[in-house]
Amino acid sequence: MPVNNTSYSMPSTESEKELTITVTSEDGTDVNIYTITVERARSSDNSLSDLQVDGTTINGFTTSGNSFSDTEGGSTSSVSLRAIVNDVGKAFVKTATVNGIEVSVTGDISTGNYTFDAPLNYGTNNVVITVEAENGQRQNFNISITRQQNVTATIKELYYGVGSNTPVKLNDWNKDGSTYTLSTVDYDTTSITLIAHSED
Repeated sequence: MPVNNTSYSMPSTESEKELTITVTSEDGTDVNIYTITVERARSSDNSLSDLQVDGTTINGFTTSGNSFSDTEGGSTSSVSLRAIVNDVGKAFVKTATVNGIEVSVTGDISTGNYTFDAPLNYGTNNVVITVEAENGQRQNFNISITRQQNVTATIKELYYGVGSNTPVKLNDWNKDGSTYTLSTVDYDTTSITLIAHSED
């Protein structure tokens, strides 16, 4: 039988605990059993402790912010994002979308680390990460990722073929030049095939 000021332990991992108290009269003729359910308030923390793009914390990140931006070069067709929740073991990444399309997220609530790949179109790409707290409250994190337009307009490699022959690479091609003379074409050639590989 518990006495006044009896203490009961409740591990931090438990959100609910049921206690039973039995009270017996001094002469033993009256016994009453009381059941008390203790419910711990669930955490409302749905913040992030870090947000990374390709392994580097995104520019301007703060734990209190939920809107960020990033710029990538024109040759970057996809980036890897990592969201690390602040309340590890309780909060988790519910969903992630890229330009309105939901993408697959990999992660574990025990580590609080969640990753996914974001394919990028040229221009502005809108990424939304939804984090859900233990109590069900959600917060959206909005990331605007700009993929710059390619600015290089040069031919890196040029191949040519005569008739049905397989095109071969012009080893003396100068990508920085603007004119080139094919001086080895036979006089009776009626058609050639040109294949150009751009620099960017």
